[in-house]
Order: sequence, then C-alpha cells, then structure tokens
Amino acid sequence: MNIRLNWDSFDTRMFEHYKFLIHLRINEPAFWAGELEFVRNSEKMVLSYIRQHEGVKFLVIVNLSEDAVLVHFDEKAHVDEFIKDRRNMLYRTGRDDLHTEKDSSALWADSYETIIYKIDECKEEGAL
Repeated sequence: MNIRLNWDSFDTRMFEHYKFLIHLRINEPAFWAGELEFVRNSEKMVLSYIRQHEGVKFLVIVNLSEDAVLVHFDEKAHVDEFIKDRRNMLYRTGRDDLHTEKDSSALWADSYETIIYKIDECKEEGAL
C-alpha cells in the first residue's frame, strides 16, 4: 500500500497550532514534570485543567464543542487569578473579541478553541 501526502490540502493553521503545543510541552516543565489539577466548569464539552511546577502555573481550556460557549468555573479553583488579566493569556486559537465576564469566574470560548493562560508566581511576588 502506497499512501501519499496531499500537500495541496496542507492546513498551515493546524500545523502552527500543534507546533506551538509541542514547543510548550518541551520547554515548560509544568507540562511534563508538574502537578495536574482538573478544574470543574459548567460545560460538558469543555476540558479545563491547571498544570503547575516550581511556581509557574498554566490554565488550559479546550472547547470541544462546535458552539461558542460561556464557561463558568468552580470558584474553589481560583481561575479568576488567571483570567482577570488578559496579559496572562499565552495562547488563543479563537476570535479575540470573545471576552471574560465581569466577575472573572467565566469566559467565552469559541468553537473548538484552545486557550492557555500562564502565571509565574515568582514574577508576581517580585522575587527573582
């Protein structure tokens, strides 16, 4: 069986998405040596979790639905510390006009969107 790759249908956007995720996985110890905590949210088709290692935390939100959704997070997870400041957003595949709700415990996620936030606690506290 001889299978040939159709380069005419090459999806550059998808390639760049996975290229970034692979780069993150290789270069951020939280993704291979850190703790994993799943975060409860209001949507059945949204996966959300926190990875952390040595003071660096990542909040990953993946909407597996074909619909844009307003995702509410469990207050116990302290997701607001990530999403209240857009400067913490490291990566987003969806539209930039979707926003965080005023109470900072909910945000809009576009269809099939991945959103990644990063907080470096050492920088926030002014430590080296």
